[in-house]
Amino acid sequence: KREQLFDDDPEIGRLLNDWWRAATQFIDLDKNERICAKEYAEFHRRLCKLIQGEDENYDLTPEEMKRVLSEDFRGDSGGDGSVDKEEFRFSIFQLADQWTC
Repeated sequence: KREQLFDDDPEIGRLLNDWWRAATQFIDLDKNERICAKEYAEFHRRLCKLIQGEDENYDLTPEEMKRVLSEDFRGDSGGDGSVDKEEFRFSIFQLADQWTC
């Protein structure tokens, strides 16, 4: 299971939970403990803005941003139309892993 990836390091699990709490506080507008496509789009926009500020080579056109958003949401949601806590934690874990390798 995905959550088993975080069992070996409680600090990683705590940090991922912090990300989830922030997402549900600021992005989960309907407060249903799931991130729908509209909410995810706002999260994705904010995240891309952060990444663009850190990496001058990360400059996507609006069309590319829309495509990436669609692909990321489909992958992160597991195809069911929303991202739950474990899916979110796993996606943030993957993002951090990708940017630290």
